[in-house]
Amino acid sequence: MIEKILICGTKSGRECDKFAIYKFTKLLAQFVRAPLIGECIANIECKIIKKVDVDSHTLFIGEILRAIVEENAFTDRWEINEVELLHHLGSKYYEISGKELIPEKFQKHIRL
Repeated sequence: MIEKILICGTKSGRECDKFAIYKFTKLLAQFVRAPLIGECIANIECKIIKKVDVDSHTLFIGEILRAIVEENAFTDRWEINEVELLHHLGSKYYEISGKELIPEKFQKHIRL
């Protein structure tokens, strides 16, 4: 799933149909137009409240309208013994549940 996540995070949906390429299950959202991904352990529907330009980036401030989480993955917190969570640390760096992934070890197999 890491390869799919990395490529989905670097390619625009305007350039390709990510659902078709990766055979994701498209789920209907209740509050937003964007589809939800059935294979994800969590989906969050948000409404943009404010956009702030910060140098070369835009910071989006949003309101969570709906959150859907797999039952075994979350109670009042993430159940880290039940799931492995992928975290983006910035730039090309990621970790899975506290174990840093070295970019060269996994990105050389991925066409970004």
